[in-house]
Amino acid sequence: MTPKYRQYATNFLKVHKQLGMTIDSDGNLKRPSKYKNKKCEYNGITFDSEKEMLRYCDLIDLQNQGKIKALEYHRVFELIPHIRTTECMVLSTKYECDFFYFDNALNNFVVEDVKCDFTRKLSDYVIKKKLMLAKYPQYTFFENSNKTKKYYKVINEKV
Repeated sequence: MTPKYRQYATNFLKVHKQLGMTIDSDGNLKRPSKYKNKKCEYNGITFDSEKEMLRYCDLIDLQNQGKIKALEYHRVFELIPHIRTTECMVLSTKYECDFFYFDNALNNFVVEDVKCDFTRKLSDYVIKKKLMLAKYPQYTFFENSNKTKKYYKVINEKV
């Protein structure tokens, strides 16, 4: 007859596996990722999601065809610099895009971000996207998600 604590532990593990938790090599429970994405690896590069990896493969094909060039992965842009106050140092705000490349058809650099339908609505992302558009109007911003595949470009019109 098995002791009660073993039965409890077995049920505990079963319930947590149903919630998406996994057990690592040490026997500890690992929480699933926040947005249910699974990290993938391709050509020695670790991607945050499978969707991002597939988009990278598409961009590599476009680069081989000569439609884009200078493809970069996870380029960082500074949106707000460090601010020194009398009390402390406030760190800078940065935006890390998924892909940065030159599109020959647009004749412009493109900042691309792969998003799922949930993460494209997050307030942090929306604010950083607006700051990115305001600070770097010379780049075309491309949001690649299931619902929208939009190009955002700042239009400088004199009123």
